[in-house]
Amino acid sequence: MWYKFWQNNSGGGYVGPHYVIVEADGPDEANELAVKSESVYFDGVETGRDCECCGDRWERVFIGEGEDNWKDLVDNIAMFTARGVSTLFFLILTENDETKSAIARRIQERVREEGV
Repeated sequence: MWYKFWQNNSGGGYVGPHYVIVEADGPDEANELAVKSESVYFDGVETGRDCECCGDRWERVFIGEGEDNWKDLVDNIAMFTARGVSTLFFLILTENDETKSAIARRIQERVREEGV
């Protein structure tokens, strides 16, 4: 399954990747891999890393949030992003280098198509 983590603009700015795309067997593994990347952390308000007014920068994924096909995930991100984010920064976590390259190409293609 493929899971998407998106960064809430907590405190008025982005820090690191805006999106993290993770290949995992389930949401628990996806959450664990995202945290191991050192780009994602959870409970930022509780630990004092994020401001209370904006909320946590990163949220965990749960059952039912994964996609079987990474292309659907990327297409949804590209459509959403075309509506206002001018710069994208992705982190792709998968052991398959060919898939990682294909995802990166697809992101670039879809964002171009959507007019970002």
